[in-house]
Amino acid sequence: MIKRIPLSGNPNLIDTTPGGRWIYAAIAQTWDDLSEFPQIKAAASGGVDVIDTASLQNVKTIAIKGGIHDLNVTSDGKYVVAGASRGAKPPANMINVIDTKTNEIAWKLLMSPAPSPMAISKNPDGSAKLIFAQLGDFNGFAVADFATQTKIDQIKLPELPPRATEPFRAARRISRHCGNRGSKDAIGQQQAEQCPLRLLAAGPEALGRCRAEREGRRLVDDHARRQDGLRGQ
Repeated sequence: MIKRIPLSGNPNLIDTTPGGRWIYAAIAQTWDDLSEFPQIKAAASGGVDVIDTASLQNVKTIAIKGGIHDLNVTSDGKYVVAGASRGAKPPANMINVIDTKTNEIAWKLLMSPAPSPMAISKNPDGSAKLIFAQLGDFNGFAVADFATQTKIDQIKLPELPPRATEPFRAARRISRHCGNRGSKDAIGQQQAEQCPLRLLAAGPEALGRCRAEREGRRLVDDHARRQDGLRGQ
């Protein structure tokens, strides 16, 4: 590691322009609003941080209400396509397209729920053609035309048998239970407190094992502290 670059909030995903001169970091919401404690709320906004790789500086934060979860730089490097965070209340439900020349929002497209993740196809000249955007619990994706800045289609995929999706539902429950705390100190240095990855696809009983492991670690730590206290007497 040669440098830590302070960011404006918790980084989620990053992408670079062709050649690697600029890094764009999706800044999700920071869950540190204690105004209604014990409920912990998210900050009102996040956005996109712009990192100059020549100077290794965060040169700009493009503030976007609700924060950004996913982003993609187009193949020609002219735009960044950023999907709003779904955790925002009220949700932003928006695709934001940023012009990399000005680092300002060029246009927006309402999409509910907000897209995550996305893929972008290109024209023969390398310019952006279509945006393919996954839509939350919808089993499929939306298609947006870059030139007309409109949603042109929504494609539903064939349904899977109920048991085929159960490992993924269990993984989502485990992720919510174990939590994920991001670091604002450096790109790619997010620290997470998670259950072992082997549990993620283990089926519906995985969440119970996850809780048992966490409780076991807590009991071991408590015992060690008591032993240290006795030795110090």
